[in-house]
Amino acid sequence: AGGERLSRHARDAESLVEDGASLEVGFERENRILAYALAPPFAGPAREVLTPRGLRHCRANGGIEAMTLLADGRRLLVCEARRRPADDTPAWIGAGERWTERSYPLFFDGGGGGEPFRPTSAARLPGGDLLLLERRVPPIGARVLRIAREDLAAAAGDSPPPLHPRE
Repeated sequence: AGGERLSRHARDAESLVEDGASLEVGFERENRILAYALAPPFAGPAREVLTPRGLRHCRANGGIEAMTLLADGRRLLVCEARRRPADDTPAWIGAGERWTERSYPLFFDGGGGGEPFRPTSAARLPGGDLLLLERRVPPIGARVLRIAREDLAAAAGDSPPPLHPRE
């Protein structure tokens, strides 16, 4: 972050977003996001981006695997896995100090050892919908899912509904 080489665990980068002024990099193990200036290329030290407090619920090697910029400037963050076994994984929509936690359901279909498909990448489509890539190992498998723009709006109340990816 200050120009020094990061330790092996500190440099486990998994996701990337360009917002026009910086590159935001999501890291696992030390679950965090660092922003690097674009002009001049990577000038100055990286700055830590505010993230949801619940990020600590992501498994050390299951942090922010999917991150994308939404049309309104907020981010979608999806962890690969919770710290404990579950049929969903944490996700958030927001920016700065304002984040709404959402649940991202995992899809199980008889993978080796009961391993589900897990989110690995996200991208916004021109109309505002999102594509999410999921993978499973073992056996090796991948799926591409779509989340409708309307599903990204935070619901009122204390318990927003889970995100609903569709094949």
